[in-house]
Amino acid sequence: MNAGSLSVPWVPSSSGSSTACKQPQDVGSKVSAKLSETSDSLICQIQNSTEAKSKAKQMKIQAQIIGKELKAHDKHAQCEHDLKMRMMENKHEWSMANEKTKQLELELRLKEARIAWLEAEKSSGAIEKN
Repeated sequence: MNAGSLSVPWVPSSSGSSTACKQPQDVGSKVSAKLSETSDSLICQIQNSTEAKSKAKQMKIQAQIIGKELKAHDKHAQCEHDLKMRMMENKHEWSMANEKTKQLELELRLKEARIAWLEAEKSSGAIEKN
């Protein structure tokens, strides 16, 4: 860079050589400070951008984890529901089978009672014939 392209133009001083030598150094210091400031600003922006990307990626991973946990929870809840429904169906089937068994036992008793009655009638008829 030359002194003419900077925002502070270099103008030679007529008062002496010591002032003329300090002015380019002041301009150089200002340029250096400005470059340092700009560099720091760029580094900060890059860091912020990197942090933002990192945070976005972290949030995406967390969302995936939560999604998988929710899916697992839903699957578990569905399995539990299916199990309870199957248990209710089994209980109902058992109850119906139990009722059918009672009904068949009563029918068997009734048939046994009829047979006993018929046998009693037969034997009483045989006794009366004698």
